[in-house]
Amino acid sequence: ELNWLAYFGHYLSDKSFHAGFKLSAGEGIDAAFLTVYSEKDKHLHVLMLESLVRNDDNHPLKGKLTALAIVAMTDLLSGIVDSLGAFIVQPDPKLVVHYKRFGFEVTQYNQNIMYANISTLQDIQKQIMKREQWTLA
Repeated sequence: ELNWLAYFGHYLSDKSFHAGFKLSAGEGIDAAFLTVYSEKDKHLHVLMLESLVRNDDNHPLKGKLTALAIVAMTDLLSGIVDSLGAFIVQPDPKLVVHYKRFGFEVTQYNQNIMYANISTLQDIQKQIMKREQWTLA
């Protein structure tokens, strides 16, 4: 369980909401991400984006979590009128270069936050969808 409200309650208003996703191929959880959409600033805030199989080179999710997250985030934001983009809050410093490949940039105001606007996310999603072979299981 995550007690994110205690730490990130400042994102909330009457119309704000959170969305969490977990990916699993079996009984355990292979990856998860948690987001909060802030109605106040019209942005999605990614509070957690965690692969639990990053050391398993043979796992089918290996190297695909961020791409899946971008597709989910972009679809969600595209369905919200006036949404502006997404922040990754406190990204792992080892993953900053990785997130840059998906259109996120370190903000000039805070080195612990990365940002991509909705247009950039939509462009990256199109690239992902062209490059990946998506199958429904």
